[in-house]
Amino acid sequence: MVRRKARAARGECRCTHRTERVNSAVTRTHVLKDKIILAVFTGTGNTLVAAEQLARRLAVAEKNVRLVPMEKPDLLAAAGLDKASTLGLAVPVACFTTYPTVWRFIDSLPAGEGRGVFFLATMGGMGAGMQGPVGRALLRKGYRLIAATTVTMCGNYGIGTPADNRREALFIKMRTQVDRFANRLLAGRGDWSRGLLNPVSSLFYWLGQTRISFRSFRRFFTATVNQTTCTGCRLCMELCPERAIAIKGGKAEISSSCQSCQRCVGFCPAVAIGFPGKPVKQYRAVSLETLQSFLEGHGLNMNRKGSDA
Repeated sequence: MVRRKARAARGECRCTHRTERVNSAVTRTHVLKDKIILAVFTGTGNTLVAAEQLARRLAVAEKNVRLVPMEKPDLLAAAGLDKASTLGLAVPVACFTTYPTVWRFIDSLPAGEGRGVFFLATMGGMGAGMQGPVGRALLRKGYRLIAATTVTMCGNYGIGTPADNRREALFIKMRTQVDRFANRLLAGRGDWSRGLLNPVSSLFYWLGQTRISFRSFRRFFTATVNQTTCTGCRLCMELCPERAIAIKGGKAEISSSCQSCQRCVGFCPAVAIGFPGKPVKQYRAVSLETLQSFLEGHGLNMNRKGSDA
């Protein structure tokens, strides 16, 4: 009993037998380190916008926040991830889980050794408690869960794009939600809910790990290239986090390893990538220059060579 109370006071989750639990009823106390490494994965830029908002709010409190892209896990060491730092994760929700790129990043993380971690997810609809499986994966790596939240932004898979006033309203709401989350982090209090739909989230977590959900998803949202309008500029190939795009015969070609993150759809200068039969307009939350600055500024190779048969 004494040990249980001590764990609760430290904000730790107890592992029962072989099952690690994320306790939704516990509000954890913590001390946020002055150095914060915020790892980000973004498709059309929604998550990057939210992560930058969080970083700005934490910087006001004199926290040193560095954003790194999840496509290069080895950059964590270069960014200075050590016991004197707190790790943050910012990811999009997809198929009630998150993208394979994110799960590979989590799998590649070094042992947590009790290091604190917080989690921010952006979504266009419902997250189905996906922070639960993420939390359990991090617990298995030895990280100490601090807090998790989800914020609503423009969806990437709807028909058309939201009107400017609707889009601006979502961004204002997001900034308010992120600022509140930052305030909780700075105040030393937070929670990491396992979610109301934990069984559903666990199912989609497993499906996401096996890529089954994304293969099924691609049947409805199969990104294809308009061979007439494609200019073969290679930008989509350079931006693709899964290296699922090659240039063949002077035109882009998307392979089955595509995870439908829509980065190529959102940033194609010729608007040549889309979904057949679905009038989805091009959407991106940041400019191409902003995305490239984020990626190139952290050592990603933006000039990968592709095949040209």
